[in-house]
Amino acid sequence: YKMAMTSRITEKFTKEIQKRTRKSDAKYFTSKRGETSELRDDLNSSDKDRQKDAVKKIIANMTLGRDVSFLFTDVVKLSRTPNMEIKKLVYLYIMANAKLNP
Repeated sequence: YKMAMTSRITEKFTKEIQKRTRKSDAKYFTSKRGETSELRDDLNSSDKDRQKDAVKKIIANMTLGRDVSFLFTDVVKLSRTPNMEIKKLVYLYIMANAKLNP
């Protein structure tokens, strides 16, 4: 029952993200080897655009079913930023991660 419920939540989350994703955001769905260390470096960067792109890539990977929970602490650190767009992305990541990993 729990697996079926998790599957439905993941499917619903994926559909919602796909509905809200613009065609220009398709670049966030590409994945390369060694990208996790790059994502961590981008999350810990002082450049807000790099941070925002990193969180978008992480959320895109979540919609593809990849486990990105190991980046949880790095993403949560970004919640202290004054940038509202990054805060919203962090909130989206936390809520999706909470549903997938209760």
